[in-house]
Amino acid sequence: MIFDSLQREKRSLVPHQGSSWFPSLMPGIAARSNTGRHVDEPSAMASTAVGACVRLISETIATLPLHIHEVSPTGSRSRVRDDRIVRLLHRPNEEMDEVQLRETLTAHALTWGNGYAEIERDGLGRPVRLWPLLPDRTFPKRDVADRLYYRTTVRGEHFDLPAENVLHLAGPGWDGVVGYSPLRLHAEAVGLSQATEEFGARWFGGGARPGGILSHPGRLSEQAKRNLSDSWQDAQGGLTNAHRTAILEEGMSWTAIGIPPEDSQFLETRKFQVEEIARIYRVPLHLIQHQEKSTSWGSGIEELGIGFVTYSLQPWLTRWEQRIKSALIEEDNRYAKHSVEGLLRGSTEKRADFYVRMVQHGIFSPNEVRELEDRNPVPGGDAHYVPANLLPMGQPLPEPAPPAPPEDNRALKAAEKRAEEDRSLAVRRRLRQSFLPLFTRAARRVTAWEVARIRAALRRMDNPADLAEWVTEEYERTAAHVRDQFREPVQTYAGALSAQIAPDHAQDDAARAVNEFAEDYLDGIGHRWTSRSANDIRNAVRDTPSDGLLKRLDEIVERWEETRADSFTQDEVVQATGSMSRVIFAAAGVVALKWRANPGACAICDSMDGRISSIEGSFLQEGETVAGEEGQTPLRVSRSIAHPPLHRGCTCDIVPE
Repeated sequence: MIFDSLQREKRSLVPHQGSSWFPSLMPGIAARSNTGRHVDEPSAMASTAVGACVRLISETIATLPLHIHEVSPTGSRSRVRDDRIVRLLHRPNEEMDEVQLRETLTAHALTWGNGYAEIERDGLGRPVRLWPLLPDRTFPKRDVADRLYYRTTVRGEHFDLPAENVLHLAGPGWDGVVGYSPLRLHAEAVGLSQATEEFGARWFGGGARPGGILSHPGRLSEQAKRNLSDSWQDAQGGLTNAHRTAILEEGMSWTAIGIPPEDSQFLETRKFQVEEIARIYRVPLHLIQHQEKSTSWGSGIEELGIGFVTYSLQPWLTRWEQRIKSALIEEDNRYAKHSVEGLLRGSTEKRADFYVRMVQHGIFSPNEVRELEDRNPVPGGDAHYVPANLLPMGQPLPEPAPPAPPEDNRALKAAEKRAEEDRSLAVRRRLRQSFLPLFTRAARRVTAWEVARIRAALRRMDNPADLAEWVTEEYERTAAHVRDQFREPVQTYAGALSAQIAPDHAQDDAARAVNEFAEDYLDGIGHRWTSRSANDIRNAVRDTPSDGLLKRLDEIVERWEETRADSFTQDEVVQATGSMSRVIFAAAGVVALKWRANPGACAICDSMDGRISSIEGSFLQEGETVAGEEGQTPLRVSRSIAHPPLHRGCTCDIVPE
């Protein structure tokens, strides 16, 4: 951690020996607007519009997948999955994950105009950690040889960092090095927003009543005036005294002289200032819950979302990618790239139509489409196709195929039905894959929360074996937290799946049934998650000697951080698809279901392909076995199987029979 450098010499910070240094830039001094408000970064973040814009952009960027890609000598591109820089970006230091670091630096750049992180290097000069620096205490400077370096202040002590040891995320700036603060640059707009909020607070704090004149027919002494004013304010001032009945004695009268806020366009000013702040950050108004006006970006939510990615996020994403390339990546053939496909996805129907056209005309290969949908390639999927009926002008058309004989009609109908099922399943798989990142992000949030609580519990306990007793009570709270984190992706996926597979005549019934089922399904997610966690911990406590228990538990939570979210959500999305599809088909009046194994399925799943079950029954009963390849041990199921998945890693589906 950066503050450890004050006690340890192995860090790269070098204390500045001079005592007369004074920064040439003063972000700590607020800019004064014509409203009389002093505008600085912390006070501006208290404005709801500024806070919403900064959080929206920084949180969205921080949660986007960030990958390292490599270009081969032949020009082909591949994703680097295991490398020092990949691990560094995933875990920048012992106290932060990639989301926290990118969110922090992006928020700094959006407010102060600059985000800084120290690059800690090992003995070979390779980056091993990233530590954020405070933007109001870090400044680029140049030495006598005109070399760039950075000076930062920690606990009153100054440190100089060489430029190659600082990752500097800068917004637009006059000199191309230091970004200027958008909040100070637009201090008038921010100050007016703060002033209107303060005016509203004071107006309501004063009882939402205008000022006025209290008249007395006689002549009052100075002390009598003060007493009358104090007693009137005590009785009538403040929000709690609003609308109380005033009793006037001795011929006194009240004359209001204030201007009502509606006459001074108070509400309209507040709304306009929200639009002003959104204009500074190029954020669509509907994304900060200001929905009174439309935008020229488009009339639909999909077009607005694409415009937000293109015009608001893309400049910051490019800055991040270029700074990572220049500061962290040494190889010339490697580069960083955010994956924004999840934000740019249109509806499932539009994507399917687009892919069909691109494949039919030979622009995309099937494997290129699968890559866009985050699917693994299939054998033979790299070929490009063109329509067979495109012939040169003047060439005779081929003779049509003779009609199938009557005895083949049954087989033809079965083949047509199978092809229709394949098309429907392909769309469903793409929908499932598009929701996988939402489930994964929820799982990562739960994992981080869970790991933090376990490590905190271990620090509190004198005897780590006591953790076994703590687990039962703790995981009741964990189950509730799991349900809360997965609620949005589960409910959204339920609606999308119902709209995709329910027949038109049963759309309303299916949507209602699957929405009710989603609540029960959330309980199941909480149970499955906590059962797996609790079993891991109990088994470790039971099987590990006490002197090695701390190390064993640390290995478990490290494994959770690396693989838990991905492994859990891969199976959970299949589980959600199977159970929700069954509910939707039942609401639509389907009486029987068919098991369908997807391309690339294992031998056990292939043996289930085509098996039929009633809508209320099960494909397999408890204790029943399923055979796979020759010599493979049959799978014995421990519970009745009414829908996929059959086992971990299964990606099968069900269709109406």
